[in-house]
Amino acid sequence: MLSRQSFKKNSVFVLVVILTLTLLFGVSLSFLFFTEAYPEGGLTFCFTNECYDYFKNSFKSSLEVLNVTLKILVSLTTIGGIFIAVKSYYSNQYSSSIANHISNTKTFSDFIKEEVGKLNLVSEYSVSSYLWYNNIFPNSKRGNLEISKRYFEAINDINQVIKKSNSIYSSSEKPDFSYLKHQTKMIEALAVIGINLERLNRNDFYECESQVIDLIELTNVEFCGLADKTMSLDKRKYI
Repeated sequence: MLSRQSFKKNSVFVLVVILTLTLLFGVSLSFLFFTEAYPEGGLTFCFTNECYDYFKNSFKSSLEVLNVTLKILVSLTTIGGIFIAVKSYYSNQYSSSIANHISNTKTFSDFIKEEVGKLNLVSEYSVSSYLWYNNIFPNSKRGNLEISKRYFEAINDINQVIKKSNSIYSSSEKPDFSYLKHQTKMIEALAVIGINLERLNRNDFYECESQVIDLIELTNVEFCGLADKTMSLDKRKYI
């Protein structure tokens, strides 16, 4: 990708080339008309109305070409200047968005690392903060920090695992609740947002799951500004 300085230099160079070629073409065409209209006997200097009218009529085509050429040059300069200004603006906006994206990603990563460090059953290597952040804000590089529909769906999928397990656990009908099946579903749902849990025995996995759920809800509050029911997970009855 070209830097802002390189882009500006290249754009100015292209504009200068276009203006130069336009000027050369206009001057050449004007000179051609001038040569054809130039009298064989040459011109004499005079300042009478007749001389002025003769010169204006004889070299009208040549003068019109020069006039049109100048207008074209002015128009090209204006349009080119606007184009360069607009492209520079968007280039600056993009650079600013990238800088903000890097800063926001680092802030998010540092937050996750600090919070995971407080947990005894979740390793920092099992949580991909970058994948998690990009799931929440997929358009962050373009300066858009709107929470994605995909992230809402991912949180809802996690909650659906909890709801289904609650339903099976509370039901007297078959099949009986299986923590191994629940563990598989939960591991798959969490992996979507970048949290990769290992298989553990029943009690350790439930405790690990509790820590992860608390981490998700805390993250949703701190970075998504969502403390309401739209991003909260159901209480678990199966633990």
